[in-house]
Amino acid sequence: AASDVYKRQDVVRAAMNKSGVTQVELQKALNLKSQSSISTYLKSDSMKVDTFVKMLSAMGYKVIVTNGENEWTVGTEE
Repeated sequence: AASDVYKRQDVVRAAMNKSGVTQVELQKALNLKSQSSISTYLKSDSMKVDTFVKMLSAMGYKVIVTNGENEWTVGTEE
């Protein structure tokens, strides 16, 4: 059975695949010096949450936390 637990880098990879975004495009969107920076992030098991949110935001995604009653979008001032 597939696990419901995802690593941050797996979520970013899935978003890249669904959006058709390459590592180079993501690197440029994030103003990183090289594509290898993206590669390093995607190999790391210790990607910081702020990096995770920035990478997803650069592809037009939002990270939403909800428990059914309360909800907020991570990375916004709301």
